[in-house]
Amino acid sequence: MNLTVNPTDLLKEYFFKALLIQQSTKMIDENWGENILRSISNFIFTDPFNVAVQTDQDQVAFFNTLLGTSQDTIRWNIKKNSQCSLDITEQNKAEIIPDVLSQVYCLLSISLFENLVTLLKKLCSLEKKSTSFQIINEFYDYFKNELTQFDQKKIDKTNTILTIHNLRIFRNCITHASPTKREIEKEFDQYNLRIREGNQAYSKIQDLGQLPRQLLYYNFDPNQNRIFLSPKAFKKLLDFYSQLAYIAYLCYCDKFKHEIEIQ
Repeated sequence: MNLTVNPTDLLKEYFFKALLIQQSTKMIDENWGENILRSISNFIFTDPFNVAVQTDQDQVAFFNTLLGTSQDTIRWNIKKNSQCSLDITEQNKAEIIPDVLSQVYCLLSISLFENLVTLLKKLCSLEKKSTSFQIINEFYDYFKNELTQFDQKKIDKTNTILTIHNLRIFRNCITHASPTKREIEKEFDQYNLRIREGNQAYSKIQDLGQLPRQLLYYNFDPNQNRIFLSPKAFKKLLDFYSQLAYIAYLCYCDKFKHEIEIQ
């Protein structure tokens, strides 16, 4: 363990990232689409293999003057149609718009998880490349006594490490583009089966037992059965992640008698 780590700086770094995410949500218009009668958006991207070339000297001279350049030829990117479009009508917007916003917030929630795991890794001074699963378990192994004490003191009596593993499952399903209720339940079942079997990879968290199924501000769309995250729920989720980060900070301060500078 590297005791030169400054946990306050690490926590401030985490909070700054959370602040950036919080500010980015303010740019998302939650009332977007309310007045739409018809809107079709096509996703266009640049062809990585081909360009359009203009060699006619009169045309080249015209564009050089227009663009303030002095090229012998003018080259333009060629755009390709992805064949992916978003078609919003007055009839379907009540269904589509909340789903689109939910997908945006779900993607942002991935950053919340990654930032927390980065904090845990730095507090443990882990140098080797590790998965989020391994980092969470290493953190528990380092700070088991402190976590146990803080879990008993906090208002929400849930287990911090199991909560983070719960969030990891949601993050994994969102990241791997299969955020359905069925996939979430499958991930919980696999986790708990490995705990029951005494899987070696789960040895450091074996004593915590099985993983309770908690939504933790996520929900499921009743029609598509996919993970759903509303703007209001995302704000609560961001705050919840910050609470977990603060608990991790307190664990380090308690274990190594570091002054608690953020109170």
